[in-house]
Amino acid sequence: MEPLRPCPGGMHCMTTDADESRWCWLPFSGSSRCFWSADPDSPPFFPEAMVAHAEAGRAIFVSASGFHDDVRTFSYDRTSSTWTRCGGWALPFVGRAGYDGELDAWVGLHRKGYDTDGHLCVCRVPVPTSDLDRTPQPQWKVGGEKVLLQHPDWRHVDAKLVHMAERGEHCLVERLRREGTDEKERLPNGDECLLRLTTFQVRYGDDGELITTADRRYGRFYKVSRYRDGFEVAAFWI
Repeated sequence: MEPLRPCPGGMHCMTTDADESRWCWLPFSGSSRCFWSADPDSPPFFPEAMVAHAEAGRAIFVSASGFHDDVRTFSYDRTSSTWTRCGGWALPFVGRAGYDGELDAWVGLHRKGYDTDGHLCVCRVPVPTSDLDRTPQPQWKVGGEKVLLQHPDWRHVDAKLVHMAERGEHCLVERLRREGTDEKERLPNGDECLLRLTTFQVRYGDDGELITTADRRYGRFYKVSRYRDGFEVAAFWI
């Protein structure tokens, strides 16, 4: 099996077929900006149950929850257009993780339940196999300090970690809400809801611990003009 490489640029999504009876994987074709090539095979899980995903070379790894909080991981081979169940284990982060070439590993926000506990997580990239449940669970390490903002006047809502491959940095996009505001109230223009963007690099310290190479106290804050329950930030690097 060829070694894993960072995933090349491109867009992928999941969508329903014409009669909305099942989901299919839809990779964007690089030959045309207006053409989409559809994989007719539905994924072996409900897309709404996805808790984590990451890319590695020709493979896309997805962890999804099932019945009784059972989480399993699957890999999708973009060359053969096939899904394989890797095993009864889960990727250790929430949402998307990015491949860091300096660490030769994925970097994401560590998952606790169905949300992040605020710590960074570095996870080795597994080598997928075509055998059912034969891909070994990768090793990972969790950072000791929290990367989310700790402030008595602001409450964490959610966060995304975006890997900026060309710069070798990561950008933490965190959504904040002022303490004391109603979560379901649509807010007018103002500073009741903020986006905080912080960039940093992740490295190993002298004792093998995870460290960030920038002072994260000096992130940039942006006002969000309107907010209501259900709004979620989507962030990606181009």
